[in-house]
Amino acid sequence: RRCIDINECTTLSSDETCGPHVCRNYAGSFYCLCMLGYTYGQNIQTCIDLNECLTNNGKCEHICTNNDGSYECSCNPGYEIGNDGKSCDDLNECLTNNGECEHMDHMNVHATLDMRLEMTASPVKM
Repeated sequence: RRCIDINECTTLSSDETCGPHVCRNYAGSFYCLCMLGYTYGQNIQTCIDLNECLTNNGKCEHICTNNDGSYECSCNPGYEIGNDGKSCDDLNECLTNNGECEHMDHMNVHATLDMRLEMTASPVKM
């Protein structure tokens, strides 16, 4: 008598095997090759989301938001995301709509808008 391997990857539905991940058959069972952004669950037959934000904040300078199979960096108010998608650059509010200041002189100070009245001094007569 001879045993024949059942290829679970082709005979079972993807919900019963690896879902969207790659299924590999071997004698007597199968295993999953998890896509980028996923890791093995309780065994090599399940893939679960890898929370990249738990390690070094996902290399995000400010805010890391975990998504299914990925993550995204964002910045605190007064900053915008840098070209690398991870760092945060100071946003100069003064360059947009006069920093929403009316009749004031303003200057950008480390991600906050410092508005002050422009004062002119009059000569004092003695």
